Amino acid sequence: MKNSKNSITAKCVAMCVKDMRAFNAVSSEGFRELGQELMHLGAHYGEVNVADVMPHPSTISKHVKEQADAIRNSIMPSVINKTYWCLVNNVLFATKFHDVKKTGINIMKEIEERVADWNITRDMLHSFVFVSDRDANVIQALENHERIPCAAHCISTALSHTVGEGNFFLNTAKYIVRYITKSGFCSSLKSSLKQEVCTRWNSLYTMLESLHIHYNKVAALLTEKDSAYRLKGYDNELHFLRPFKEDTDELEGEKEPTFQRTEHLTVKYSECNFARNTICFSHGLLRKKAVS
Repeated sequence: MKNSKNSITAKCVAMCVKDMRAFNAVSSEGFRELGQELMHLGAHYGEVNVADVMPHPSTISKHVKEQADAIRNSIMPSVINKTYWCLVNNVLFATKFHDVKKTGINIMKEIEERVADWNITRDMLHSFVFVSDRDANVIQALENHERIPCAAHCISTALSHTVGEGNFFLNTAKYIVRYITKSGFCSSLKSSLKQEVCTRWNSLYTMLESLHIHYNKVAALLTEKDSAYRLKGYDNELHFLRPFKEDTDELEGEKEPTFQRTEHLTVKYSECNFARNTICFSHGLLRKKAVS
């Protein structure tokens, strides 16, 4: 029994490594139910090839959709004509900050003055939940209020502190985009290349994506200058950054609440090993920043 358990452990390790699965996937209810069903199958029919019994991904997708439709159809009659939660967006104010230092005290004073126009008192503000970035002055301003850090901003900050610093491929991509833009070659492209803007979320991904779209044309231009070698390697970075772009887009929904998605992303980032080919990448630092 001990040897069998060691063999199962080795297979679980191999699954997490090969398929990039979270370590606690092996303790999930669904995984254990699947394992138990496979054991029942083996006990009944003897040793069988697992490939003969496992369904195709499209089959799973079809069955999930059918079950979702069935559940949706069963609950919709009770939802129709009844009140349910929805996201309502209202811009209370947008204003230029006064010509004073942006200390925590001054920021809170500005907020109190602006919301007063909506007949919201200082005491009423304590029932509000603020979502903000993690700048020290903002945290100080809201220290006596309930504050939730913006998840999308946390992702962007974590990436900006851990990706790109001394990265040869990313720095080369920035150089290429800058070179193509300043040399006037952009006029020969169907759309312009996007340069990274450090204050914009996912701008590094946007830059690499624009380079990827015009890869053949840019490669031809660089070949003329004997610089085609500089275009290699960026695609790994693009592939790595894409999930973060998708996660940020998911958190930026304006027509439905997205707060419930932050818990899923917290677990995802804390358990993922962030494996990739870039040796200089700080795995631990990104994990720490992403979940904090």
